[in-house]
Amino acid sequence: MEESRGYSMRSLSLRVVCLTVAVVAVAAGLYLAWSQANQEAAVQSKVLAEARTLNVEMQAVWDYIDDAQTAINTNADGSYDFKDVYCSVAGKGIARRFTQNSEGYVIRYVREDPRAGTDVPDALEAEALRRFEAGEASEHYEMTTFEGMPAFRYVSVLTIKRNCLQCHGDPVGEPDVTGFLKEGMQMGDIAGAVSMVIPVEAYESEARADMMRSLVFFVLLAAAIALVIGLALRRWVAAPMERANEQLQSENEEKSNFLAIMSHELRTPLSSII
Repeated sequence: MEESRGYSMRSLSLRVVCLTVAVVAVAAGLYLAWSQANQEAAVQSKVLAEARTLNVEMQAVWDYIDDAQTAINTNADGSYDFKDVYCSVAGKGIARRFTQNSEGYVIRYVREDPRAGTDVPDALEAEALRRFEAGEASEHYEMTTFEGMPAFRYVSVLTIKRNCLQCHGDPVGEPDVTGFLKEGMQMGDIAGAVSMVIPVEAYESEARADMMRSLVFFVLLAAAIALVIGLALRRWVAAPMERANEQLQSENEEKSNFLAIMSHELRTPLSSII
């Protein structure tokens, strides 16, 4: 009987521990599913911040060359001498060097009706330019693939600045200093866009590592909770019940002994009387 009660208490403790582990496991599964669903958004948020920072730096180069045009093209004697250094040349040169020295990164400039063959937009860049022209946005981005690898594509608008007008302003059709025909653009018109490709493999690896750390945490949490509950059940439930059972068993034995003694003591006089 005592062995049966002990087995029953152990079985109860085991069932409670298993239930606790199951609940924690379900919670961990739901958390991981939620994390998986939000992983792409988290990666996109991080890489978008990087893209915007790179864009500010590239825009700063563009603006610096634009502001420095007068100084660049003015000789010491005050005469004008075009040095063939302007915003587009500087921006493309820096973008090309950055692309060559950064694995997986691509930065380039695109525009509608490009003057150079390298400026022809692809489908995503063309959609970005369309949105810019329609006034729907000043940046366009999405998670996609590039040359078979997961990547973040970011396109930001470029507008006509003051010194851009000498090459792209009025009069329409007149050759500019570089030999191309002017387009008759005005200040603030869409000049094109800076397009970036940023690899996201490192960001996704970091996100997967975070998920694995979360999984390990939940496994350890489940083990700790199960251990604590098992010890608590043993100390505050099983042990008191075992003591109570032992006391009841002892009292039951005393009652049985008392009845046995009384039965024996009463048997002889009752037999004589009968």
